[in-house]
Amino acid sequence: MEPNSNVAQIRAEITRLRKSGKVKEALVLGEKEILNYSDNWQIRGALAWVIYTDVIKNAIEGQIQPLKIRDAVKRIRDLTSHSLYGEISAYVLATLKGSELLNSSNSSIIAMELLSEVDFAQLSKESSRFEGKQVPSYAARWFLQMSETLLELERFVELESICSKALSSDVFKNEGERKWIRYRRALSLETTDPLEAINEIDRFLESSNDWWAFQVKARLLQGLGQTDEAQLLYRRALGRINMKDLEFAVNLLLGFSEIAVDVEVKKDLVQSVRALRVSKNWKSDSRAEQLAIELGLKEPSDFNFRDAVQKIADSSDPQSSKRIHKQGDPGKVVVAEAHAVVKKLLDGNKHGFVTVNGIGDCYFRGTDNPKLVWPPSIGAKIIGRVIESFDSKKKVSSKRFMDGMPEA
Repeated sequence: MEPNSNVAQIRAEITRLRKSGKVKEALVLGEKEILNYSDNWQIRGALAWVIYTDVIKNAIEGQIQPLKIRDAVKRIRDLTSHSLYGEISAYVLATLKGSELLNSSNSSIIAMELLSEVDFAQLSKESSRFEGKQVPSYAARWFLQMSETLLELERFVELESICSKALSSDVFKNEGERKWIRYRRALSLETTDPLEAINEIDRFLESSNDWWAFQVKARLLQGLGQTDEAQLLYRRALGRINMKDLEFAVNLLLGFSEIAVDVEVKKDLVQSVRALRVSKNWKSDSRAEQLAIELGLKEPSDFNFRDAVQKIADSSDPQSSKRIHKQGDPGKVVVAEAHAVVKKLLDGNKHGFVTVNGIGDCYFRGTDNPKLVWPPSIGAKIIGRVIESFDSKKKVSSKRFMDGMPEA
């Protein structure tokens, strides 16, 4: 039997080489010594961490080798089989990080294979601190990786199940940790239960302000036929995109164009998609080209799509109902005595839509109607004014209901 001091020195040297950045040297030494001490858990553990560092931690984006990742995780599992699920586990870290790399390289089937082999019941449920930051527990990270992988594979029934299990568990300590689970559950329910999907995306938006989340909610509302609300959210989504990154928002622009009521806005959205694709040397989009024909649009080569999108976008704070209006110029009075019925209230801020006799649907807010007790009842009859204002930045006119009070 080998002297303990000799084994300790070998393990320490393997670890020293790894931590000093000499990973290849550590790997050579570890593979050599594992032949001499094949049953020693210290040598096996030290080699496992070297393999994790070499193959997974130090993997280069764009050069991922899926089968090499899979084989490394399985080798680490074999080497550390005596203690797979400790507070710090080379196997669990390799599985989590490895599946993340596999998802990014379109190898989610292999990622699912690795994640499914984990015994969830043995994963640590306690978060920790690393370099001054709070790190979610292994159990929380497993839920996050599993849900991401199921989403990549479009296995929505299983995705909804795993997200619901995650949300009902005690592994997430706050909404900040739960937000990605809520986002993915919303996507899993888009076709089967859109109302519940909206509830989940609203909870996500309480923690984040990402443009694509507004896009998801807009798409859900669009599917439910709530086009007025969907248009507002599409504008907010556009208001949160860096104009240099518009190529990531092609589907948003197209989705908005399909329900835009204002013809000029519709034209600008469609032309923006076409011009953006030309600028990237992408092939044309059949939906955009069909809409262009219907709208009688010319070739988009000289169209300034970034300026057009900025005029349409709403960059105001979605969590605040405060909008700036000049006190001396509230807009043109369209109807001085407008009779309206409350049609819909929107979640979050004090705002919604009323149906005005002779006008149709108008946007209204609690701040514009201080005499109304909020929230008014759906179907309540109110009387006020309809104002039309022009946004010089966005080059669009809009009507809103103001100074409302209950109709006698």
